Amino acid sequence: MRTLSASSGEFALSRAQVGWGDPAAALPWLERAARRGDPSADVLVLLARVHLKLAARTDASVRAAHLDDARAGLARARERAPGSGAAALAWCYLGDVARAEHVLQMLANGGLYKDHTAWAVEFQRRLDAGLTLAAIADEMRRKPVDGTDE
Repeated sequence: MRTLSASSGEFALSRAQVGWGDPAAALPWLERAARRGDPSADVLVLLARVHLKLAARTDASVRAAHLDDARAGLARARERAPGSGAAALAWCYLGDVARAEHVLQMLANGGLYKDHTAWAVEFQRRLDAGLTLAAIADEMRRKPVDGTDE
């Protein structure tokens, strides 16, 4: 049985705050976690989601900074895990369809992350049918496709 560490507990709490509560409440822990020497792609994607949600709720004077922070976080996430579901979502959100489809194809073929195959096939089908940025953001809110806690 796996024990829950303080950092995985904080990550779970932050994910809940971002998905269903006050995303601003998750910001301090996620920013600290992202500044650590080796943050996970999941932490970086969740932090980007916080900034996207805050950008949607603020006026134009603050919105640009949140959007810039979100883009930077997604860029770091795809660098950390270019072959993961989180990196594929980051490419989609950033509008780089070719790279997103490359990662999805790699995942669908049972490449590096074999447990992503079904998710990648389904997500590619949804992309082909046409996904909005809102639908991609909804997918980012779901439990990470690789099943990690952090």
